[in-house]
Amino acid sequence: MSATSRVPLMPGGNSGTISGENSAVGPTDLPVEAEWRWVTPDYFKAIGTTLITGRAFTEADSEGATPVAIVDESFAARYYANEDPVGKRIKRGKLDSTRPWMTIVASCVTCRAGASMRRRVYKSTSRFTRTPRLQHVAGRPHERSGPALA
Repeated sequence: MSATSRVPLMPGGNSGTISGENSAVGPTDLPVEAEWRWVTPDYFKAIGTTLITGRAFTEADSEGATPVAIVDESFAARYYANEDPVGKRIKRGKLDSTRPWMTIVASCVTCRAGASMRRRVYKSTSRFTRTPRLQHVAGRPHERSGPALA
């Protein structure tokens, strides 16, 4: 079993500007936004999403560890065209933001439903203590009753 901060494939959730170290998106380019999803280590396996490069999250990637992320292929193509994004660093906000850098450990197939065309960035978590608006997948998908289970 795994969990996520949003119902899989559905648009919405946390989003914001992303900066990438040595990326194709420079400081003078228009800001690029991405949706953020917090997921537990077995999330991609549970929903059958293919990792294109890199590795899945592990329990060692949880709170307190060096921050890591998995990006979807549309994010990788925009920020690191013709390069493997694994090992590159990204952060929320502008390059001069004080937010921590996250190292990309994998890229995955882009999968989304609905009108959202935002790129996706996934962050590992072993528990949901910071995200108050979680959704339950079983039964009524939009019911705010707990983490979405995959």
